[in-house]
Amino acid sequence: MVKLLDCTIRDGGHLNGWNFTKECVKASYDTAIKAGADFFEIGYRFENPKPEWGDFAKCDDDFLMSFIEKDDKCKISVMIDAGKCSLDKFRNRTPENTIIDLVRVATYPQNLDIAFDLAEGLKNKGYEVFINFMAISDYTDEHFEKILNWKNKNVITATCFADSFGTFLPKDVVYYGNKLRSLGFENLCFHAHNNLQLAFANSLKAIEENFYCIDISVYGMGRGAGNLPAEIITGYLSRTENKKYNPVPYIDVIEKFYLEHSRKTPWGYGIPSLIGGLKNIHPYYVDSLFNQKNFTADDIWTAAELIKKYAPVSFDTDEMNAILSGKFPDYDNIKIKDSSQFRLE
Repeated sequence: MVKLLDCTIRDGGHLNGWNFTKECVKASYDTAIKAGADFFEIGYRFENPKPEWGDFAKCDDDFLMSFIEKDDKCKISVMIDAGKCSLDKFRNRTPENTIIDLVRVATYPQNLDIAFDLAEGLKNKGYEVFINFMAISDYTDEHFEKILNWKNKNVITATCFADSFGTFLPKDVVYYGNKLRSLGFENLCFHAHNNLQLAFANSLKAIEENFYCIDISVYGMGRGAGNLPAEIITGYLSRTENKKYNPVPYIDVIEKFYLEHSRKTPWGYGIPSLIGGLKNIHPYYVDSLFNQKNFTADDIWTAAELIKKYAPVSFDTDEMNAILSGKFPDYDNIKIKDSSQFRLE
């Protein structure tokens, strides 16, 4: 039976700077336990978080232990980005030191070596480790060769891949699942985004393909179009699997906390997320295009094509400015009349 990883606080933090209240996080963890989730991702651990970011961008061990009573039915995880957190930010895992059971190491293709070193070091410190390949559709044959040649992949329990920009169809879930299995990974996890309103369908395909785990979030909370809603998949599984899963606790916590979150920091399907999904580009690029005055739909569509062709996978302000300032040969194809109006600060 598939496992569920509730990533609401970690992924939802992109919307509110990880400024959740302890009351909300504790209630969300208790909800995950009651609803049958197997993992609860309580936030990020960034080495140098921005000053305005909240405690759940740091996930300090003493802070977490001050208000969370861990239940072994639902393991607690944090995520780190390769290149944004070092191994010395983690204590040796003992009950006295930390309530964190699992660390997910997320990586873009250019940081694979860093991610592999972190995974091995965290395993040596006693943590369960998942590796999370972000934007996997942008990995090249060279990147996959590097993954294949990683000699210590046995240190990880599971391998996650993300439809980072919400462009996947169910067949893509099958394709990348088979690709990772061919590289020597057995337990697969999938993180869906809902740009094309396919998070549920794509996650059902992952279940059909016997994936180890899928990501969920309360009310679909997450950057841009959001993720697979926890209440939908637990409701579905409660009808088709055994009675482990129960959507009612999620419905309750939505009423208590997440309706207000959705009003303050909205997420979900919209035209920007549609374009991001169709063009397979980072949501911050799309948001920036929609924030420019005088851009028509044609301007945005064509600019998105140039961004996909020339810009890095992860958001880069300087590269975006260069693209829209006419520094690439096919810039003339774009219909923006006055690029001087465009600049990101």
